[in-house]
Amino acid sequence: MKPVVQNLSSQFIPESDLKAMKHFQTLKVENQKQIEAKNNSLKEVEETEAKCDRIFKQLLTEIQTIDTKRLKMLQKGFQHTQAAMKGFIQVLQVEENKQFLNSKFEAEALLYQIAKSNPRLVDSYQTTTDENIIEKDRADDQE
Repeated sequence: MKPVVQNLSSQFIPESDLKAMKHFQTLKVENQKQIEAKNNSLKEVEETEAKCDRIFKQLLTEIQTIDTKRLKMLQKGFQHTQAAMKGFIQVLQVEENKQFLNSKFEAEALLYQIAKSNPRLVDSYQTTTDENIIEKDRADDQE
């Protein structure tokens, strides 16, 4: 039947127009295929974007977790460092006190030796020291 229809249609429609219609139909089909391919490509791009978004969110969460862990580790390290510094300062203070006491004892021993050898010098020193203390007390009272 097709040949008859074609023959009938060819009687009413010029052959060049039939070729153009077939070519147009072919172009239309090809265009539809291209549109479908672009739609499929667009869907693939959207799926890829969604995957990238999920991966980015996961990475962001992991980075935040790592940063939180690092911050906690840094805080612990800082606390340990602070404790170590406090301990070190206490040791230094103890050593300084020991040195002060040693020098004080050495000074007292030296004064004791001087006092044994020259009691008058110690008496005059003691009198001068007592006068200085009295003057300081008066100055403090006046303030």
